[in-house]
Amino acid sequence: MTSKEKFNNLIGKIANRFTSLSQDENAGSESEKVVTKGMPELARQLAAEGAVLLKNNGILPLKKGSTVSLFGRTYNDYFYVGYGSGGDVNRPYNINIADGIKNCDSLNLNEGLHSEYMKWIKLHPVSHGYWAHWPLRYEEMPLSDETVIAAKQTSDAAVVTIGRSSGEDRDCDLANGSYYLHDEEIKMLDKITAHFDSVIVLLNVGNIIDMSWVKHYGDKIGAVMYVWQGGMESGNAVADLLCGKVSPSGCLSDTIAKGYEDYPSSNNFADKKRNIYEEDIFVGYRYFETFAKDKVLYPFGYGLSYTDFDIDLIKSDADENGFSFTLSVKNTGECSGKKAVQLYISKPCGKLGNASRELVAFKKTKELNPNESEELTLYVDAYQLTSYDDCGATNNANAYVTQAGEYTFFLGENVRDAKEIYSYYQEETVLFEQLKQVCAPKFDFTIMKADEIDGKTVLSQKPVAKEKYDLATRILNNLPQEIEQTGDMGIKLGD
Repeated sequence: MTSKEKFNNLIGKIANRFTSLSQDENAGSESEKVVTKGMPELARQLAAEGAVLLKNNGILPLKKGSTVSLFGRTYNDYFYVGYGSGGDVNRPYNINIADGIKNCDSLNLNEGLHSEYMKWIKLHPVSHGYWAHWPLRYEEMPLSDETVIAAKQTSDAAVVTIGRSSGEDRDCDLANGSYYLHDEEIKMLDKITAHFDSVIVLLNVGNIIDMSWVKHYGDKIGAVMYVWQGGMESGNAVADLLCGKVSPSGCLSDTIAKGYEDYPSSNNFADKKRNIYEEDIFVGYRYFETFAKDKVLYPFGYGLSYTDFDIDLIKSDADENGFSFTLSVKNTGECSGKKAVQLYISKPCGKLGNASRELVAFKKTKELNPNESEELTLYVDAYQLTSYDDCGATNNANAYVTQAGEYTFFLGENVRDAKEIYSYYQEETVLFEQLKQVCAPKFDFTIMKADEIDGKTVLSQKPVAKEKYDLATRILNNLPQEIEQTGDMGIKLGD
């Protein structure tokens, strides 16, 4: 850090003290160190269940008694929460990954490597920055071949933690060390994968990052897991996942594309004047599953487990209010675990254009032992079958309509693998709910639309539905009826 950077950092921290926006992990009074009964257990459970396992060649869970070498300084200097007002919290304590391993009866920590990291970290402490100038990552300890070889000789697996943070007033950057791996991290992975046969990568992040490096390293990396920023019990939760006390059951709430430029918003995001929402309804997986399946690395809803499950439909029911699906989820593997089942719908393209699949319901099972089953019921409201007509293509402008055509339901573990379980045909387009145009765009641009040509869905464009009435006109047209004044009726406040 340069002298100028140190000076700016100091001034920023002083200013934060006056504005109470320190986000300093040491801030807060002793009265804030009270631990609510049951909170640690719940925090630990949430952190573990939210983790998403993207890759596993069988290395996880680690065998009982395994010794692990921890690499990547955020295993110690963990990002527990993101930045901004939501991150300005004072946790009663923090458990990092090293603490979690030490607390785990099934795993052992490579103390020699850990000691080496602690000596380096003491000489290179992190700077937590100040409001809007927080670090997106931390400097990594340089690794020599000798250090990595020595660690390999005294441990069974390498666990590499890659840390990122961002938040309010501190967005993730499309740069190395934020969305992309930093050169220091690439060098670290190169060294470790060159000497270790068993490598696990943990992503201590608050948002998805570029994942193209997973394919680059191939079989050299045995497991990859998003462990996110799980709060004060993060380290214990990570240890639970590594040793198999908890089987991962989290699912991706984003599509991970092959490259940033593959996301439909990439052409328009971060304009200083305005952001054009060209995607319209084709946000995230709705775009990829409809128009660009080949651009996906990991689909929406994806997440591996240490065990296997069978998901079977038992019965389906329908009435004027919607649909219900009763299903059986059975653990067919060798260890206990939970499974999040997901229900998707495919609506007719029609005149409005729809995504190939939309998530309409999901539910997670209880902890299922091997060969144990649970029945779940998923409900789909009639509203979830509708499409919004913003321009009058169905002669129902500014209204939700149920379009004529075939509606198909898919059940499974993620958007890509879900299988067809039910379908029905809507004979004619019907009005579901009439609304009014509010807050429509004021200038011209085009938005994405799905069209069906020769039985195939293709990407097209249509003009955005512009504002027809300005705010003043809408207010004047919707003034409430004047209440007639009655005069003094003799009613008092005391009455």
